[in-house]
Amino acid sequence: MEHVKDVFWILHQVTRVLKKGGHFIVGVPNLAALPQRFLLVIGQQPSCIQNCSAHVRGYTKRDFVCLVNSGFDGYKLKNFKGSGFRPLPNFLAKPLAKLLPTMSGSIFFDFQKTKGYEGNGYLTYPVEQHLETKFYLGG
Repeated sequence: MEHVKDVFWILHQVTRVLKKGGHFIVGVPNLAALPQRFLLVIGQQPSCIQNCSAHVRGYTKRDFVCLVNSGFDGYKLKNFKGSGFRPLPNFLAKPLAKLLPTMSGSIFFDFQKTKGYEGNGYLTYPVEQHLETKFYLGG
């Protein structure tokens, strides 16, 4: 998801084909990871969203949950975890990521679809919100 611009199209397709009760499991680099925060404090671009890289989006837990809920209110966050705590060694990074997942290097979501997807909520959301970016919405 951090590599694509057209997140609404992807969410529409995932939600359209996922059965009620199914799980949408996804992991993304964490823009709010502790090392990323330090980079911002010293005036540096966070490494997970550098302009001269393949990443075009940065995510935090709250922002990703908001995105998933933007066009459809039928997902429930069943599980959330973090992984990695650079530059620490694994014996420290693993317990810290478990204790502080919102500060870990990568964040992982398990959303369960709780109802059917009627209509095109993810495709109408950017239009209704007057988002100026030209998102691919099918067609």
